[in-house]
Amino acid sequence: MKTDNFIETLRQGDIGKNESAYEADISKARVALKLAKMPSLPKEYETIILSFNGLSNEGALLLGVTENNNFFPNIVQYNKDFFKNNKSDFLVLGYDDFYYLIFDDRDKKYKVVDQDDFDEIVASESIYDPLAYLLHIDL
Repeated sequence: MKTDNFIETLRQGDIGKNESAYEADISKARVALKLAKMPSLPKEYETIILSFNGLSNEGALLLGVTENNNFFPNIVQYNKDFFKNNKSDFLVLGYDDFYYLIFDDRDKKYKVVDQDDFDEIVASESIYDPLAYLLHIDL
């Protein structure tokens, strides 16, 4: 699936969508993650965030990049809190009650992992299937 088709599927879907982020918001997040010694934002995530600075469906959230949003947490602050400012090889992009959507910088894959034991549920070099799984949407 191409990114434009995926974004159009999200746009047409009955899911919660935040307004788009700006390039400046993404650049600020990139710098903050680098300073925190965390992986950079993956490209497909950035592309989605430029259209929707956060998504939600059935209790699942895709984190946004802007600060001061009460519904869509900021990805930088969420990861800093999650890792307690320790270095990490992956970045949490979203979550629900049972799973995390992560980007694993070691193998450059998007993964849905169990929150308790980090067992891999879905893994892909593209964000599409893992994000669809997390948000409970059909592609």
